[in-house]
Amino acid sequence: MSTSKSPSQRRYPPELRERAVRMVREAIAENGGERFGVVTGVARQLGIGAESLRTWFNQAEVDEGQRPGVTTAERRGYRRAGEREPGAAAGERDPEERVGFFRGRVFTAPFYEDVAAGDGGAR
Repeated sequence: MSTSKSPSQRRYPPELRERAVRMVREAIAENGGERFGVVTGVARQLGIGAESLRTWFNQAEVDEGQRPGVTTAERRGYRRAGEREPGAAAGERDPEERVGFFRGRVFTAPFYEDVAAGDGGAR
């Protein structure tokens, strides 16, 4: 396990990821295509987080074209080029853009006018 920025964040070796995804596929095949509870069961067997494994499995399906989404190779290309990924969340914008509409705005609500007049906003 390598060190990370956050102590709560774990890094799993790529071999473990590949093995876990393979085990999920095998378990789904053994269950006749039924997926319910498979990821959680495999995660418990391996001692890893179920949501981590679910994310790896979903990404593997995207990489293989079985599920829509941005492939790992495309994501690496975006990072190298310094571009934003298609469909990136609006919250990932520049912080200046997000708060820019507050700058220079004068609040003219009646409450603020009353406070400015000195009567404390009492009606």
